[in-house]
Amino acid sequence: MKIIFFKLLIKLKLDKYINIFFKKNINNTLFTIPIIYQIGFEHNIISETWMIDILQKINNLKQGVFFDVGVNTGQTLIKLKSVNPTIEYIGFEPNPKCVFYVDELIKANQFSNCSLIPVALMQQNELLKLHFYSETATDAAASLIQKF
Repeated sequence: MKIIFFKLLIKLKLDKYINIFFKKNINNTLFTIPIIYQIGFEHNIISETWMIDILQKINNLKQGVFFDVGVNTGQTLIKLKSVNPTIEYIGFEPNPKCVFYVDELIKANQFSNCSLIPVALMQQNELLKLHFYSETATDAAASLIQKF
């Protein structure tokens, strides 16, 4: 039903005007997923489910901090919190729209021990242009390396 509703919003070109929240069960954990300014629809279908198994194995180590380089819209964050809701998470993301969205995702779910750092990791300290390779504002393929 949710997918039909989302497709209808997109077809009617109303998706950019509507901010809503929906519930999504991931790894037996119920999450609140915001859809804000067309960002968040991708969480309706969970990809890379194999990652949950890897995160469970990492979680068995019971130590350390999880660093996420390239947070995007929080796909890894959600999977990680489904495995261990208290683990410390530090995410790096240069796209301000993604940082805004993930901050809202963290608030909606009251995630603890989460830090977002709105920068990319590079060898040098400088301002660079973020190059997009699709029409979406949260392009997962965006890169600081031109024609990457």
